[in-house]
Amino acid sequence: MPKHGDHGRSSCFRPPGRRPRFLAPDALRSFLLVICFSVFCECAQAWLWWGPPRRLPRRVERRMLKQVPRSLDFGMAVRALEVEAGNPAGRLLFARAAEVSGPPASLLKLATAAAALEILGPDYRFRTIMAHRPESVVIDSLTGRRFLADTLFVQAGGDPCLAPEGLDELAVLLWRSGLDSLVGPVALNRDRFDHRRRGPGWMWDDGPGAWAARVSAATVNGNCLSLRNDCGDWSIPGSALMRIRVLRTGPECSVLGLQRNWRAERDDFLLYQPRRSAPLAADSLNPPRSWIRPGIGPVNVEYPDSLYRSMLYESLSTAFGKHAPPVLDGPPPPEDAAIRFELLSPPLQQILDTCLTGSWNLGAECVFQELVAGQDSMGRSTWERASGTMHSFLCDSLGLPGSLRAVDGSGISRYNALSMDQVCRILVRSEVRLLGSLRDLLPFAGEEGTLADGFQDLPLGVTVRAKSGTLTGRRTLAGYMEVRGRPRLAFALNLSGHPSGTESVSAVRDGIIRELAHWAERKYR
Repeated sequence: MPKHGDHGRSSCFRPPGRRPRFLAPDALRSFLLVICFSVFCECAQAWLWWGPPRRLPRRVERRMLKQVPRSLDFGMAVRALEVEAGNPAGRLLFARAAEVSGPPASLLKLATAAAALEILGPDYRFRTIMAHRPESVVIDSLTGRRFLADTLFVQAGGDPCLAPEGLDELAVLLWRSGLDSLVGPVALNRDRFDHRRRGPGWMWDDGPGAWAARVSAATVNGNCLSLRNDCGDWSIPGSALMRIRVLRTGPECSVLGLQRNWRAERDDFLLYQPRRSAPLAADSLNPPRSWIRPGIGPVNVEYPDSLYRSMLYESLSTAFGKHAPPVLDGPPPPEDAAIRFELLSPPLQQILDTCLTGSWNLGAECVFQELVAGQDSMGRSTWERASGTMHSFLCDSLGLPGSLRAVDGSGISRYNALSMDQVCRILVRSEVRLLGSLRDLLPFAGEEGTLADGFQDLPLGVTVRAKSGTLTGRRTLAGYMEVRGRPRLAFALNLSGHPSGTESVSAVRDGIIRELAHWAERKYR
């Protein structure tokens, strides 16, 4: 019978001197071995040198997070480039606020380049066309001179690389075809791109610099002009849109006056001085066509079509040795305009190389518009149609999850919204679909492009090819990490909440990538 106080005890109670069976040494030892082996197998993928990594070691994560001060908002995603069955986006190794969407700044150029390489192809070229009807050529019975009596059609192709010398070349080809003069009008068609010069979400204070050049199919000289003052040094307020006039002219001196004028008429923005040595009239439009300027960056032209028409007019006048007819807006070249002259841009791959290495916004915007114009039978694009094409490519072709928004091609717009994980997925999927073509366009960090001054202390054998992005209060970076020449990781990070121009943010960014590079060097040695 149980003693007093033993009621309710478990049936597993045993008298002193006998151990319970479930506490036997052999069973306990086996149980602990199973637990240790499970933990070892889980950690081996991330710590040991064999097998694909499952995640970054926690000590590496702590070192990366230690680089970020509390005053900054930090988001980052790191993915392995080893694509597995059922996981085409690569294994996620590290994520910190990686699903938070925001303006990616110039990282959007990565999506634009990937879409252009797949939709248009690396050898695609922009075309500027000059054409007229054969029956429009009339021969003077008295002098035998040939002149064009009907319309000369010019199709602006949106070539971001078109220089004034390119228009000169077209004009010379037209003259060498046997024409002696132009009588009929010159019709410039610029309907290939949207007539809105700024994309959705471009801010009013984006300024007059070349980085915010206006977008038009009638693009020449980067839609910018550089300024020169022959009388000495002077400064330009960097936040004003310029209206430039010649206040006084003379044999040795011309003074340029600058006014802050956001609402001037169209003619006030025809910022161009002809090459011919005609004297300048007082209050005529300037600046000179010399690209020499003392300490002043190029100024964008508010109405690029005005600049294009002026340069085209001068090219035609110079080629034929007399004043050309006025250049007016008109229809595209008709099908019966059989006599055509074409000027081709460099291959698309070369243009994208400049866009990514030098962060060329105008080039990215022209490529963005061409995503539609290059496929449309009518050859016309709008900001909305180009945005829809980009969205379809990212969601349908690359399979990006979640909501995203890409309303321009360069990342200037504050309406764009991509998360760092989505940017990282773009890099991984592009590496597989484009066979490394996108990675080959990215500059080497610490050597060229916008990242030439950073990343000087990466471990030996590790290289970073990346694209940086900057908006007010926001710095981004995304790219590939190669170990001994082989691409291993794709990463994307964002640092926001800092004052504009804070150089310490670059040191934070470099420190994060340095810790990741040291781990990659040990992992993939």
